[in-house]
Amino acid sequence: MKNFDYIFDQVVNSYADQNMFCVIIGAMDGVKHDHFTPYLRANKHWEALMVEPVPTYFEQLKENYKDREFLFENSAIGAEAGRAKITMIPEELVGTSLPQWCDGISTLVPDQSIIRNFKNVYVEQEINVITFNGLVNKHDILEINAIQIDAEGYDAKIFYDVWNAGFSPEIVNIEVVHMTDDDLSLIKNALMDSGYNILLHHDDMLAYR
Repeated sequence: MKNFDYIFDQVVNSYADQNMFCVIIGAMDGVKHDHFTPYLRANKHWEALMVEPVPTYFEQLKENYKDREFLFENSAIGAEAGRAKITMIPEELVGTSLPQWCDGISTLVPDQSIIRNFKNVYVEQEINVITFNGLVNKHDILEINAIQIDAEGYDAKIFYDVWNAGFSPEIVNIEVVHMTDDDLSLIKNALMDSGYNILLHHDDMLAYR
């Protein structure tokens, strides 16, 4: 982990003097469970689109970044626009009867996520869903310089949407712990064939150029 953190820091800081537009998918409250957002705080000239589906966390996210003119989207990224049920741990159990990290495992695909181990306590909440193409059209996104995808089992599908839409950010940080071996291999090969360097940690993959 130390080596991953060191290289992550070196890579992201190498862009500190540039104007960066960052997309954070699964932003939660903009503070917890997140490698990337500390750099958004440090680099006041960077812009961002922050995407978080859970309404409570979305309100905390906006409050935590009320001093920045970021774009915010209270939706999950999915195959079709509309409404869906997200599986999540009740807030009152987080940090009390369950570990604090349980607030970061809300998912559209509970069978592919660690949340399946909490079937006796998890709940469902209805949320808004937007497609990735709908997201970029709604917010007029023409270029993405950095993207972080943390979607608890839906990560590979979102990456394919980003890639197929023609975006190739300089920095890609994506949660891979819930991916199939086939998806991980396809994504790694697509990135390496496009000239990215790859660094794998057991939960995440950093790709950079």
